[in-house]
Amino acid sequence: MTERVEIVNVTPQIAATLLAVNTANRRLKTRVVAQLAESLAGGRFLLAPDAIAVTGPSVRDPRSCLNGQHRLHACVDSGVPFRCILYFGAEPGVYEVCDRQSRRSVADALRSRGVISASLFAATLSVVYAYRRGAGVRR
Repeated sequence: MTERVEIVNVTPQIAATLLAVNTANRRLKTRVVAQLAESLAGGRFLLAPDAIAVTGPSVRDPRSCLNGQHRLHACVDSGVPFRCILYFGAEPGVYEVCDRQSRRSVADALRSRGVISASLFAATLSVVYAYRRGAGVRR
């Protein structure tokens, strides 16, 4: 598939379409959504250089939305459209390297790969890793 970018006026309807295919993203932070919705409603939301990436070729066929869920939820909640860059034809692996301002945890990466109870699994891995390194083990 050919990659392309486009500046799009994202309406609440478009946002809802993208959110419907937002199946492997990190947990939603309602406080962040509320702050973004307030910025949208107050006219303080600017076109930013960080694109929302989808694996499909168009808004009508997004296939999978890889990031941007907080902005999209804010749009739906506020009812206010916003302009953003949409990146079409993104590789699914892009998820693991985007949105680095809010670091993705090991649990986020596991959840994106369909791991059930990702937070518990990540915590268990952390304990096993520490044990194997000898941390906290009395001899």
